[in-house]
Amino acid sequence: MKCSWDGCGKTMKKESISRHIVAVHLSKKTECSGCGKQFARWDSKLRHIKNSKRECSDSEPESPDSKRPRLL
Repeated sequence: MKCSWDGCGKTMKKESISRHIVAVHLSKKTECSGCGKQFARWDSKLRHIKNSKRECSDSEPESPDSKRPRLL
């Protein structure tokens, strides 16, 4: 299924569309303090820091609760 958000068009499973819209289009992004790359999801940022070059892996990841409200 394709995301119908204007300018997106990303293809994913039907059950992932709602999570994608909330995470990518409606939420505040989190940024890597090492390189400045932005992420829609905190777990994506953690994976980036874990797998990145030295300048990013030395950066301190903030808690996911420190900047983003938790969706219930």
